[in-house]
Amino acid sequence: QIELTGAESSRLSQHGTENLAAYTLYLQGRQQWNSRTEEGLGRSVELFQQAIELDPDYARAYAGLADALTISADWGHLPALDAFARGREAAETAVRIDPDLAEGYVALAMIHGQFDRRLESAKSLFEKALSLDPDYATGHQWFAEMLQALGEYDASEVHLQRALEVDPLSPIINASQAIPYVSSRDFQEALRWSRRSLEVFPDFDMGRLHLSMSYFGMGDRRLALEAAEKCQLIDCLGLSAMILALEGNEADARALLLRIEGINGGSISPIVETWAHIGLGKYDEAFELLDEAAGLGNSYLNYFSWSMYDPIRDDPRFRDLLTQLGYP
Repeated sequence: QIELTGAESSRLSQHGTENLAAYTLYLQGRQQWNSRTEEGLGRSVELFQQAIELDPDYARAYAGLADALTISADWGHLPALDAFARGREAAETAVRIDPDLAEGYVALAMIHGQFDRRLESAKSLFEKALSLDPDYATGHQWFAEMLQALGEYDASEVHLQRALEVDPLSPIINASQAIPYVSSRDFQEALRWSRRSLEVFPDFDMGRLHLSMSYFGMGDRRLALEAAEKCQLIDCLGLSAMILALEGNEADARALLLRIEGINGGSISPIVETWAHIGLGKYDEAFELLDEAAGLGNSYLNYFSWSMYDPIRDDPRFRDLLTQLGYP
């Protein structure tokens, strides 16, 4: 048991708890969460839960747990429906304990926007969070990703730039800088940001995925495939399969599709399988998978402006899907 002076206890309480061990576990949880690896995300869930066990009124730890569960589901490491349900409970608890905690509202906004498809509610929650803490980098990043889905690219860029100013050493925030440019078809700018991200974090594959998407949007399938094949994410397998199929190499594309189907990728699997089916010209199968993905919730449901969907963009089923997901 660590004995704290009154002044030390007061300073510690500014972080939402007077329990030093709980605060340490929270910081360790955020460090693991920032890695975005399957192991790191799983460990972050455990660390946040341990912090809550030591201090059941630690709102920030509940917000961290919600974030860890949401991202674990989003990246295919946990079953989506269960993880989102647990994440919602944790986020709502965080807001109930501390109505002035920005992290709680951001965690809840992710659930409302990504799983519930309550986009206006999510937008309001993001705005409230950032009014409480204008320097919360993750809040700016996630709000930016939702704004680009609504076609508000300029606003998205502003929030991503603010996130980078606040947290310039975050791998995911650096990699995310390319997203609004991929979505708005400014592929030269997307390419610039993807390269910059990889210069700083050469082992962070999300930057390599965005590099591949940039080349793909520019029509350079050779460089797009080269970048995707250097990436270990399941997303890159789907993009590689699509490119191979479009280049007429159906045998290798189908082999990659079988590999994707054998991976337990959770809610992300139907999305990346969709890309392979689009490349193969199997549009009925693609729409079946998109319907499945819509029921699970995934951040990739925010990126239908991406060029991978161009072959099916004029299909009435695509417009129906956007309407179902709440897009204007």
